[in-house]
Amino acid sequence: MSQDNYRKGIHVSLLKSTHRELKIKLIKKGLTFQETFEAVAIKIIEDDQLMEKIINEIINTKKSKTLSKFAKSDAESVYDAIESFNPFDKKEEGK
Repeated sequence: MSQDNYRKGIHVSLLKSTHRELKIKLIKKGLTFQETFEAVAIKIIEDDQLMEKIINEIINTKKSKTLSKFAKSDAESVYDAIESFNPFDKKEEGK
């Protein structure tokens, strides 16, 4: 039997609400998670244009979230630096 005939299991963790809504939608259409994810995976590896567009949207969203996290982290660093050089801090008066 060829290696392509063996299935490889994956684990995907979804929010409970996402899982529930997806399952309902797929059941209504007579599909299983297995059938759906196999079809999506094939579309992705075959460079389907719609899937490429979706992947690029995910990448852009991820970049935006990452930039947002960095911006928040940078702002916190600036505030920490300002706090540490406070000229009105009474601890510095004794020096």
